[in-house]
Amino acid sequence: MSRNTIDPLANYLPVNLHDAYELVEDCFNAKVVPNLISSPGVGKSSLIHQIAEKWEYLVVDVRLSTIDPTELNGFPHIWEVDGRKVASYIPMDMFPIVGKTLPTNPTTGRAYKGWMLFLDEFNAGTLLVQAAAYKLVLDRMVGMYKLDDRCVMATAGNLTTDKAIVNRLGTAMQSRVSHLPIKVCTETWNFWAAAAGIDHRILSYIKRFPEHLHKFDPNHTDLTFECPRTWEFMSKLTKKYDPIPISKLPLMAGTIGLGAARQYIAFTQVYGKIPTIEEIVRNPSGVTFPEDDPSVIYAMAGLVGYHLKESNAKELLQFITRLGIDHQVTALRQSVAREYDLLQNIHIQDWYKVNAQELIQRK
Repeated sequence: MSRNTIDPLANYLPVNLHDAYELVEDCFNAKVVPNLISSPGVGKSSLIHQIAEKWEYLVVDVRLSTIDPTELNGFPHIWEVDGRKVASYIPMDMFPIVGKTLPTNPTTGRAYKGWMLFLDEFNAGTLLVQAAAYKLVLDRMVGMYKLDDRCVMATAGNLTTDKAIVNRLGTAMQSRVSHLPIKVCTETWNFWAAAAGIDHRILSYIKRFPEHLHKFDPNHTDLTFECPRTWEFMSKLTKKYDPIPISKLPLMAGTIGLGAARQYIAFTQVYGKIPTIEEIVRNPSGVTFPEDDPSVIYAMAGLVGYHLKESNAKELLQFITRLGIDHQVTALRQSVAREYDLLQNIHIQDWYKVNAQELIQRK
């Protein structure tokens, strides 16, 4: 970093999304507003939605980059009081003010327990919009109307160095929120991705090339880049294809970039060299595979981690002992993230007992 370059996170302690989860909940419980800061595509919005799902809160997503200051204060309205005309402001319906009824949660069939007001693209708003948000963020008021006590609030924005259409927060706003810079962590993301059902080939690829999880350069000239968000898109687009047809390369390139798409599709072709889960289960100690190819080993760990379940745990655990301990850990972590009850499996417990000392030394 050159002498003239300012690191916007130099005076903070960035946290991964797993740790940020608890810290955001701390803010919500104390009615303090957390401000999530990171480069684009890291998962700030997903974090808010995950917490909302746990709390059974309705997310109210407000993009400060697309609204006018009057939308935060309310619209002027003229009426008569005691025979004379007076003016006041009527709040927008999107804000959960006192007296508003909580709608039904379609997942549970019960009313939501509260609102999660999410002011996204917070520092993309103009200074006038930011000024209009002072009262909302600190005083929890929309014009003269108070927010419901069951409403919590969070803001999010990109780094000023990211060239992502952001404005510096005014000093008056800086002290109205608690700033939480978010960093990318491949281990945390892999655990989330396994639980979320992300294509196991992508998990294996990121394990093999962790630097590809988030390759963001604010000066890049490509149409897109690799990040947690675009890898999630890739999973949705290509998960159903095995193998992935080369005809899908233009779409993949438009999602994660041409170079990354070519490298990823080449990596997935490794799966044509490895045995199927059925072949492994039939002959866990004798089935053959290219044991000297690192990409194959990563692919095998990902394949086993994705398919391991109660009915085949004995055979697959017997097989992965043929892989290095790091790959055994990778496969089991992926399995348990996907299905936590597997921790009760007797074969997995036996594996932990055998490898306990090795795992302790690696911590």
